[in-house]
Formats: sequence, C-alpha cells, structure tokens
Amino acid sequence: MLEAASLDLGTVWISYFDTDKAKQLLQLPDEVVPVCMIYVGYPAEDFKPNSKSKRYPVEKTVFYNKYKF
Repeated sequence: MLEAASLDLGTVWISYFDTDKAKQLLQLPDEVVPVCMIYVGYPAEDFKPNSKSKRYPVEKTVFYNKYKF
C-alpha cells in the first residue's frame, strides 16, 4: 500500500468478502485461504472523505503489542 501511494495510486484494504467466491474467481487451491484483498486504482481528483461518518478514535481501534479490553 505504501508503494502504491508512492506511485499516486489509492488502495483499500478489504477483509469482509465471500471466501468461496474469491477462491473460485482467483482459482486458488484448497489449501490457500484468502484473508484480505487490496483494491488498487487511481483516486478521484475531487475525492473528499465522508466527514459525517461516526468513527472511533484511533486510540480505541489501534493497539500496540497487546489487545486492550
């Protein structure tokens, strides 16, 4: 993702998808299980992040060295 950004490409990390469909589409062998996908493309020039979304603060979603309950 960092390399893509250095090439002025945008990326999106996808971790929620139909595993069976992904395996079929990508023709993956049975022993390979996809856990994420990264979409890569050129971002829209007029892109503006959604400021109305309700996001958790980073302190509640990023953990260093151990998970906090």
